[in-house]
Amino acid sequence: ELLALKWYSPAVLMEEFSRAATPEEVIAVRSRLPRLVKTLSDSGADSAGITRLVSAAADAATARFAAFAEAELGAPPVPFAFLALGSQARAEQTLATDQDNALLYTDPPAGTEAAAEEYFREMGRKVCGWLEAAGYPACAGGAMASNPKWCRPLSAWKDYFTGWAALT
Repeated sequence: ELLALKWYSPAVLMEEFSRAATPEEVIAVRSRLPRLVKTLSDSGADSAGITRLVSAAADAATARFAAFAEAELGAPPVPFAFLALGSQARAEQTLATDQDNALLYTDPPAGTEAAAEEYFREMGRKVCGWLEAAGYPACAGGAMASNPKWCRPLSAWKDYFTGWAALT
């Protein structure tokens, strides 16, 4: 297995994510992650490095899925960011982790808010669905871009942060 690791390294895994041409190919690449993690663990790799790898794989899968969603839906109406939350954002993911993500988009021009909201909600549904198919279960608490609460324009996020800061 260590000899195979030389040819199938974390760098190769990341390259495969970036080259995947379909969501199904991303899912297939993600399915190889447990074996790579086991091989790294058995060879004495440190747990912090492994959790960074697992988190980087989730980042790479999410980025590809967002690109596929954009290709299906057309150009986004305004700039956006697909956000990692929780253990993924801290680069501490394990193989037994759920999704924690969000979608933030620029406030759309007046009169286009409903269309932008629908576009990004559909993007969130697609990306989170593909992530679930790839082995990232839905968040029991609903902290996912497929949840309208976590798929919001910048002004709503500013209101969230203002409210959270007021709680401290």
